[in-house]
Amino acid sequence: MELGSEFHFDLTNTAIRGNTIYHLLARYNTFYTDYGRTAITLVYEHLVQISEGRRDRILLPSYICESVIEPFKDKNIIFYDLKENFEIEEQGLYKLLESGDFDGGVFFLMHYFGMVQPEETLTQIQILCKEHDIAIIEDTTHSIFTKERTIGDYCIASLRKWMPIPEGAVIYSINQLPAMWQELEHAKTSYKIHAMVLKQLFLGQADGYRELENVELVNEAYRRIFVNEEERIGESGELYAISYLSAFLLQCIDISEIRDCRATNYRHLGEELFENGISLYNWQENRKNTQAIWADMLVPFTALLYVEDKDRDSFRNYLEEHRIYCAVHWSVESEEQRRHANVPEWSGNLISIPIDQRYGEAHMRYLAEIITEYFNQ
Repeated sequence: MELGSEFHFDLTNTAIRGNTIYHLLARYNTFYTDYGRTAITLVYEHLVQISEGRRDRILLPSYICESVIEPFKDKNIIFYDLKENFEIEEQGLYKLLESGDFDGGVFFLMHYFGMVQPEETLTQIQILCKEHDIAIIEDTTHSIFTKERTIGDYCIASLRKWMPIPEGAVIYSINQLPAMWQELEHAKTSYKIHAMVLKQLFLGQADGYRELENVELVNEAYRRIFVNEEERIGESGELYAISYLSAFLLQCIDISEIRDCRATNYRHLGEELFENGISLYNWQENRKNTQAIWADMLVPFTALLYVEDKDRDSFRNYLEEHRIYCAVHWSVESEEQRRHANVPEWSGNLISIPIDQRYGEAHMRYLAEIITEYFNQ
């Protein structure tokens, strides 16, 4: 059994479905891009253009990955604080919005790990942004299946974080989108598609494949492709529309399965761990809550563990020894960001446990068993 890491892809199970991301976003104006950073760049450049060169003052949340910051690198960026439960520290943010320093600028809204920022906070932010001519970019990468939009003038989401596609992100808005975006060249399909197929074969989903010799070479090959492609993405400055292959594959992914499986897996994992005295990090009632059960309306992006008393790298290595591969959202290196509340603790102690739609109850039991073994050492 292997859990986590990049998605695999089953070519034999590809068929057009009736409840896809296209259906979810049908009431919006949409444009699909290759990656999330392309989506952010296009939206920001559009905002600058329609404001005749303004929008150079940016408010970003303090806890965010480098790829989101990159499109704003040469601008006047100020980071705003978050509470221990990933909610916006509203009084500090209101002061920034009311100060006049960001009039005509951009407010970047982020929701975390499936939850959505509180409605009363969002309402006040929307009022202040309207008063001060501040455009709102809403990043729904973590929350799109909980609520696809709250107050964003323009929303962006990286879809490849949820689905087995080699690349893919989306811009959507109730506003008209630039017609010129339609002229963008479509991306060539990432070599990740080869790795996704190889991983599918390595995991034994194709009958008899494990009987072949040198199966570990397949394992090494798909991992190497994934690593090389991520490095290539980070170095590329080109802007592309989504590839034709990814655009087609999005028609073959039922989002109701994503929603149901992730919520169910989260509950199973939370219950199994709770029985062994271990709690998932639950931002609804602050950290390390004794009840790790999600509200029914939330669709979790991932499950979080807060590794405080033991070394996270040691824990992560232990999981990898048992073929469990976990992401870290995120290791923040920026000293400016790390000066903000909670960022050093989250950056150094949180680890994301895979609960996505590839897995079921047996996988969650296995995860809980290995995690418990480590913490009981």
